[in-house]
Amino acid sequence: MYRFTLLSILICLLPLTMSAQAPVRIHVDAGERIGTAKPTFNGTNIEDLNNQTNGGVFSQLIHGEAFEENVDVDFLNLPSENYVQVYVVLDETRTPHLLSVANAYTRTTWNNLADKYDFNRRDLLDSYYAATRPTTAPDGTVRPPRPLRIGDLTFWGRFVIYDSIPAPYQKILRERIDGDEQISRHWSRIASDAQGRFTLKRGDAYMGRQDQIIEHLGGSGEVGIYNAGLYKQGIEIVEGKPYEGVLRVKSLSGAQELWLSLRDSQGRILAQRAYPLKGDGSFERVEFELTPSGGDPKGRFGIALHARGGIEMGYAFLQPGEWGRVNGLPVRKKVIDALRRQGISVIRYNGSMVDVGVDTHLYRWKKMIGPFDERRICFRNGFNPYATHSFGLIELLQVAEALGAQAMVGMNINETAEDIRDFVEYVNGDTSTPWGALRAKHGHPAPYGLKHIQVHNALWQPGK
Repeated sequence: MYRFTLLSILICLLPLTMSAQAPVRIHVDAGERIGTAKPTFNGTNIEDLNNQTNGGVFSQLIHGEAFEENVDVDFLNLPSENYVQVYVVLDETRTPHLLSVANAYTRTTWNNLADKYDFNRRDLLDSYYAATRPTTAPDGTVRPPRPLRIGDLTFWGRFVIYDSIPAPYQKILRERIDGDEQISRHWSRIASDAQGRFTLKRGDAYMGRQDQIIEHLGGSGEVGIYNAGLYKQGIEIVEGKPYEGVLRVKSLSGAQELWLSLRDSQGRILAQRAYPLKGDGSFERVEFELTPSGGDPKGRFGIALHARGGIEMGYAFLQPGEWGRVNGLPVRKKVIDALRRQGISVIRYNGSMVDVGVDTHLYRWKKMIGPFDERRICFRNGFNPYATHSFGLIELLQVAEALGAQAMVGMNINETAEDIRDFVEYVNGDTSTPWGALRAKHGHPAPYGLKHIQVHNALWQPGK
């Protein structure tokens, strides 16, 4: 059962008719009860971005949609339950180190996690060696260091320094960082006899801090990469049902063909189609549709070149056709049906993405609207340093609408009064208002009817 605090602010306190210059005053009388939560009140919460939504209630089936993550860690032979805990990071000398995300959360100030591409080596060493020394408690008790063991790796602090990485892995790690096999973490190379080169272009990226470069250098066959969904667990592909999506891709070789495919878990092609690229130097928008001839609960989505050339990948979006969604919304029917069976009547969207991390200035509602491929934001929050805005406040409202539930959304406390007024108009105003008209342009003419906003997340109140 959920019981919501006074941070739940009725939107009716912010009338749409107020002028942009009028001061905002909210009066809260804690002695007045305006509602009661019933014992059967049943709710759920989504706290983070991408990891909790992609391939779940959100129709986006791809994980790693912005190619933002560093190289893959498959060479570490980690157990599947530990795969999510270890990332490759670079210091300022491009020396690779391994970061334990679990260690970062439990043994350091995880909410100050820095940019995973650009660490200061001195900080790395201080963090590492400080954790290897015993500590003395206030009562004089000496506590030995407690390492974290993951597979063949021992983490004394946040990082395994390069020289401490087991020798068999060091050579592979260097090749992945500086060689021709630089593939963003949640993607994999398509097996082929053709010659190819894969590099990560850092800086001047389409959406975040890096893009994926794919080059076909010659030979017979294709050169490309595939995605198998959330943490490579597979994409559910249903035979005979269309899948659709959009890419942002730049041709590096003039006019050429880009081949997109759906594949089974063994790499066999279930659907494939070529899409032309103009090669005008821009990130072209490629809309596509693929209908598989077979099904597989652990399928893949492929991007490839069949002839010499090169492309720069900036963003990828794949979803089921309308058959797998609710009322055309980017919401998966299968998950909504499961939530209905649970009797969910309220869904809340708030958590560390609102106020924790180095990019909280990017958590603003105006950066979360419009086509997914045009929300060119990647931001680091407390739990996901590679989050995008493909799922945001508006998508949560669409989940609630599809579910027939009440929505509660959390907003950053640094949104301005004017921005909050604009938000209310965007979600609840009719189409005669400027922001209501924009909502209609974005595909939702009817107001959402939102009633509750929460400000900030888990606000610390000393002495309370």
